[in-house]
Formats: sequence, structure tokens, C-alpha cells
Amino acid sequence: MCQSCLSWYARCIAPYLVHAGCSANVFARMRRRLIPRAQGIVVEVGFGSGLNLPYYDAARVERLVGIDPDGTMLGLAEPKIRSLPFDVDCIRASGERLPLIDGLADTVVVTYAFCTIPDPDAALTEIRRILKPMGRLIFIEHGQAEGPRGRRWQERLNKPWGQIAGGCHLNRQPLHLIREAGFRIVEEERGRFPLPFWQLGSHYAGVAVLRQGDGPSPQARSCITRSHAHPLPRGIADDGRRHPVPDARGHRRWREGQLLAPELADIQTGCIHVSDGALQPFCYQRSDH
Repeated sequence: MCQSCLSWYARCIAPYLVHAGCSANVFARMRRRLIPRAQGIVVEVGFGSGLNLPYYDAARVERLVGIDPDGTMLGLAEPKIRSLPFDVDCIRASGERLPLIDGLADTVVVTYAFCTIPDPDAALTEIRRILKPMGRLIFIEHGQAEGPRGRRWQERLNKPWGQIAGGCHLNRQPLHLIREAGFRIVEEERGRFPLPFWQLGSHYAGVAVLRQGDGPSPQARSCITRSHAHPLPRGIADDGRRHPVPDARGHRRWREGQLLAPELADIQTGCIHVSDGALQPFCYQRSDH
């Protein structure tokens, strides 16, 4: 497939295909078991089309911040967001460059996203940075199959599958990634997918906390500072023009709540960049109540 066709597919087809596939019951059952445990200020990395939204416990969630680089996926989440009884702020940004202050989150939620994030190690470093010292990471992922035969098939299918499924990798090891990033997994579940989803390998879920005494290293903090120097998501060009943010009230509350990293001056002044004449809002939608 030519590069232009792949780009069109990634924009116009893949988000809807991923949304439909991840709506299957096998994923919903796991979401139903773990997502209600999120509490306080929750940051969801890989927010996508908002498939976790129905499972959050409104009595436990103070505010939800959704991070995703795909504007089409965020658009699919809008109808669900409007009906929620708690504040929801969606930011179009990558997991490797979270535009949030240190120690913000009581809970970080990542579901079926470490397979797609281009640099999961960098994303986990960012998650460590924004988590409070006693915060928790709730994760649900698929990954490398346990048997050698399944692993061989995953290796063969990995590249074409990634082109079809929005960059998803079949052969990553989420538990290893999480532990290597400085987390301690305190609860862990493993399972097998039903036959229609055999290529996804093993089903992993659990809760992780920061290892005692761990925090972003000086090198990691240096990388974090550099990553925030250019706040636009990858693929969004800065042409120097700025437009008022449609939801000025929402951004005013962001500034008062001090959720955004101070380096992101464009958002703090109520302005955003545009690319090719198209508005690129970081704050996509919030609830009104």
C-alpha cells in the first residue's frame, strides 16, 4: 500500500476500526472489573474514543483528564463525555509528552495503549512524573503470547497488523515494561483471549505503584523539560498563528487548578496553534454542570 493510502487509512478508517474492535465484550468485561477503582484526579493515557467512560465510579472520581494524540478518536468520545457528572478534560497530546504538572494524578489509567504508543518507556517515565507518591497505575493490556508457537505467529503478523490496527504491536511485554520503568505491580491478572482475538496473545491487567524511593531521575527530568519545550503533539506544525480557544471558561479553570505544565504558555494564555488553517484544540470537551 502506498504511503498516501496508508496516511488516509490511518486518519479515516483505522480510528473507527479500533473503536469497533475494542468495544467487544472481552475488553468490556476487563474494563468493568478494574476501571471503577480509579479515584481522585484521574489521568487516562490513551483515552481514545472514551470506551472506559461508562465504568468510572462518579462517587470516586474528582476529575478526569484524557490524553490522546488522535483527534478523530477524541471526537468519537464526545457524546459520552456530555452525560458525565464529573469534569472531563481531553488534551490532544502524545503519551510520551504529557502536558501536565508533576505529582498531579491520584490514578493513571492505561488500557490497550502501551501496544500502540511509539515509545512506551518514555510514556511510563511521564506517568511516573505526574503520579502522586502514593498514586496508582491501573492497566489493562494485551501482549506477547506465552507459548512459543503463538509468539512466532505474532512476530510474523506484527507489521501488517500494525498497519491495519492503528500502530498496534502484538509482541510487546507490558508487565516487563511497567516493572522496568520503576513500578511495583501489586495486583496482577493474566488470561487468554477467545479464538477471534487469538493474535493478541495474553491478556494482562493489574495495579502498580511507584517503587519506594523511586522518582524521575535527573536524566529523566532533563528529558521531560526538553519535551515540554515544544507543546504541540507530533505531526502538528507551528505556523505562528494563534486563535482564541473556543472554551475559554474551561481553560481558565485549567490555569486556576494548575494542572498544565508551566512551559505550555500557549494554553495558559487561552491560545492554541493552528495547522493548515485548521483549529487544533488541546481541550476538546468538558462536562457542564
